[in-house]
Amino acid sequence: MTCFEAESRSGVVPVLPLPGVCLLPGELMPLLIFEERHRLLLAHALAGERLIGVACSLAGRGGNHVGAPEVLPHFGVGRIDAHSPLPDGRAEVVLRGVARVRLLEFVREAPFPLARVEDLPEVVSDGCALEKLSQEVQSILQALAADPRAPCHALLPIGSSLEELPGRLAGLLRYAPATRRRLFAADDLVERLGLVLDELRESERLRPPARALEQNRTSNLNRN
Repeated sequence: MTCFEAESRSGVVPVLPLPGVCLLPGELMPLLIFEERHRLLLAHALAGERLIGVACSLAGRGGNHVGAPEVLPHFGVGRIDAHSPLPDGRAEVVLRGVARVRLLEFVREAPFPLARVEDLPEVVSDGCALEKLSQEVQSILQALAADPRAPCHALLPIGSSLEELPGRLAGLLRYAPATRRRLFAADDLVERLGLVLDELRESERLRPPARALEQNRTSNLNRN
């Protein structure tokens, strides 16, 4: 299972406050780094453990240069998977979520915040239920991946670890913010996979059958 403690030796992570953001384990998050303090934060992360905490800033406020940012106490930590410097000093970065963490304290506030954090609990309440949910989820994913009409069919994460699967799907299938928050808040992997299964069933229900699509295509051709 991916976790902050497995990724970090220091127990401290630089924090990037962003409004309305929730980074889930397994999710890929592209970022454009352009502010000077964020460039310093990125340089710090690249020179160290390549980890960045992405915290949801309260009321859209990202803090300032001198005070600790006002953020939700639970947030995601991502590892830098890709880094592309641009000629003008900006940089394109892709983070891969590795953990859900709890903020313990800010150990430094400027020029960018550094925070000591710990992993949020990860539990499995029912191993049999988890196995059943996993089989149902993978069955739907295999059907979607074989169907070119399905969203992101070629990228669906067949075989992803159960811990990372909700985050991978949240990004690929563009889960609603409320669903993403529920996924992040769930300590129980059984609950998270249940939410994923509900979303996949809804996707299946709303997806038109192949015959209906073909009939609609034929009707449009006849009208022309």
